[in-house]
Amino acid sequence: MPRLIAMTKTMAAAILIAAALLPGRQAFAMEFRNCSGTDIRISIHDDENGDPVPVGAPGILLGENETQDVALDGNDYLVKVFRVHDGKDRLVLLRSGMKGNVDRYMVHQSGPIYWIGTGDECSDPMPSAIPLTDGASGPAHNRAPFASIMLDSGIWVSGSTTWFRISGFDGRSFRLSLSPGSRKALGLAERTGENAWSTYTLDGKDTYRDKAGNVFIMRARFSALWNGIPHRYSWLE
Repeated sequence: MPRLIAMTKTMAAAILIAAALLPGRQAFAMEFRNCSGTDIRISIHDDENGDPVPVGAPGILLGENETQDVALDGNDYLVKVFRVHDGKDRLVLLRSGMKGNVDRYMVHQSGPIYWIGTGDECSDPMPSAIPLTDGASGPAHNRAPFASIMLDSGIWVSGSTTWFRISGFDGRSFRLSLSPGSRKALGLAERTGENAWSTYTLDGKDTYRDKAGNVFIMRARFSALWNGIPHRYSWLE
C-alpha cells in the first residue's frame, strides 16, 4: 500500500509538470501542511468575490502533520482555516491574497492563534509578530489581566476582507460588531439589534475574549489580531 501511494503521488506530480509545459497553459498548486496539532479543514475562495473554489467537499480535511496538494492557477486566493472538534468546524483564520503558485503553506497554532507560514518543517520558528502565549499573564497564572496598550474605538479593518466596529471600551471590556459584509464573507449568520454585538472582556495581558471564545489581541498601538486575522485601526466615527 505505501508503494502504491508513493506511485500515485509521483504520477500526480508528473501530470502537473506536463500540464505546465502545454502551450498557452500554466499549472500551479498550493501545498498545505497541518502543523497545528489539531484537525483542521481548509477552504479556498476567489479573492475578489469570495466564491468557493471546488477543491473537494466540504474542503480539505487535514489531520496533524498531514499534507495535501491543491491544483490551482496563478491567481490570488482567499483561504479559510477551520478547527475541527467534536464534528464541528470553527473558523480560526482567514487570509486573503495567497498566491496559487507552487509553494508549501504551513498552518501553525499557538494557543488560540493560528497562522499560515511557508517552509519545509513544522518546527520552523514562529514569526516574532505572533504572540507566544495565550494570555499567559491571565487569571490561570494568578495574575490579574490588564491592558498595557490603548485600544481605540472606531473602525478596524483587515485589507478588503473584514472590518468591524469597536465601541464602549472602558479599559476592561468593549463591544465588537462585525459588518454585514464581513459576517457574510466569514459564513456567519446575520444579526440585528443587540444580537449584532459581542462583548469582549480582558482575559490576559492585552487579550480579550467573548463568550463564544473569539479572541482579540492588541499587538501594538493601532494593530491587533482578531481570531488570528491581523487588523489595523482605520478611523474614528
